[in-house]
Amino acid sequence: MIHVVFLLTVLSLCTGSVAITVSLLFYLRYKKRVIFWFTLLLGMIQLLSVSHAVELYRTIVSANCGEVFTTLTLILEKAGYALGLIAGPRFCFLLIGVPLSKRLLQVLNAVTGVFVVTAVVEVLGFDGTGHRWFRLAAGIPLLFGTYLYLVGKTAFSLQQVGSAFLRKIIQYTFLLSLVVFPLSLLKYFRNAAYLPWHLENT
Repeated sequence: MIHVVFLLTVLSLCTGSVAITVSLLFYLRYKKRVIFWFTLLLGMIQLLSVSHAVELYRTIVSANCGEVFTTLTLILEKAGYALGLIAGPRFCFLLIGVPLSKRLLQVLNAVTGVFVVTAVVEVLGFDGTGHRWFRLAAGIPLLFGTYLYLVGKTAFSLQQVGSAFLRKIIQYTFLLSLVVFPLSLLKYFRNAAYLPWHLENT
């Protein structure tokens, strides 16, 4: 089963690379900032996919240098989340046509900075439960708090979106996020054997 999951992950990386390339070409052609931030969001997904691929590969080969693979997986994952914190708010605000105030931008930058610090602490790794508590107290609230804020902001700003078609897409994305958010939150607790992400460990 794990080999099938790894194959699907590699295919996902290939399609993700194509999507990033196409999005970047669109940005170079039209010079729209919303496309630029969307491209960075695709980069976040790609980093998370690479992180998962490394984790799967380590399991398949039963590598002796497991600590190196674990650290690499964590670095890629944290880099992906940090990129999402940078690109996500800017993309959402541009998409719904709401100006991003200077004060809110400062808050978002501060949140990203604190998250990066917590990520560095986690990568360096405290033995025992210290880093887990650090993750629970800072990493999760910052990451998912920002996500919830963006989902709520988008949901309450739909009337400002000029295109009816775009409004419909955002509505469907909002409904999908109600499913994705709790699953993502479960995934963030890496020590818990939640499916399908930890199916390869069974």
